[in-house]
Amino acid sequence: MDCLKCGGNVYCKDSIVQGRQRYLCKDCGYRYTVEQRPGTGDKATRRQALELYLDGPGLRSIGRILKFSNVAILNWVKAFGEALPQIKRDEPAQVIKIDEMRTYIGSKKLLLDRPVAVDRDEKRFIDCVLGSRGTITGENLWESVERLASSDVMTDCWAPYEAFVPEE
Repeated sequence: MDCLKCGGNVYCKDSIVQGRQRYLCKDCGYRYTVEQRPGTGDKATRRQALELYLDGPGLRSIGRILKFSNVAILNWVKAFGEALPQIKRDEPAQVIKIDEMRTYIGSKKLLLDRPVAVDRDEKRFIDCVLGSRGTITGENLWESVERLASSDVMTDCWAPYEAFVPEE
């Protein structure tokens, strides 16, 4: 429990602040705490949490694995997402894959479908549109990605795609 400022190992207990023990370095007079606050992991732990989140397990599972609360994991993921620059890009894509992403909310009482366009080769997000699982929502997505489609557009065999995605 060396001093964080001078590295000295001569110290005494100084006080308790917000439930954490503080120490006073007798060499330089610096006051410090050594315990890490709950819910604050080091950079490696936060990165590991983000990697696990991107691989697919839920927040609670990640929390159990890393021994942190699911709320802490959620806050780390949110902070990372807010720190990123905008992920939509305006460069043309060789192969655009259009598919729908389905989300259930509240014990499957509310269902949301989102058509999503991704660049298959570079594995980057292009755009998505919120709406129903119909042709109008798909047409709105196609309007925003049509200018980026330089060659191929891939879809599954869902009927509304035929209304707005060209066959060639």
